[in-house]
Amino acid sequence: VHGALVLAQVVFGGGAIVGKFGVHGTNPALFALIREGIAGPLLCLLALGSHSWSEVKPKLADMPCLLAAGVGLFSNQLFFILGIKLSDPVIGSAWQPSQPVFTLMLAVL
Repeated sequence: VHGALVLAQVVFGGGAIVGKFGVHGTNPALFALIREGIAGPLLCLLALGSHSWSEVKPKLADMPCLLAAGVGLFSNQLFFILGIKLSDPVIGSAWQPSQPVFTLMLAVL
């Protein structure tokens, strides 16, 4: 378990470094939109490949929560990419593991 957690953090850090090269010379909002636009359908296809449509289809009552989660995830990616563009990927890689800590602090408040 610990090895998988370390590997996940290394991959996240590597993603920040690769993201710095991708965002160079482009608009961060467009880069985030393209990333989410590619990842969303791929994850939907993966979900449909492993489950039936009735299990994957969200209920109408869950749509506001789903929309709020999507806006939150997109905002997270947008601000992270904007931070990488304005700073360097080492700073972004160092701050990224602290996100669960801040989430916990907000949940406690």
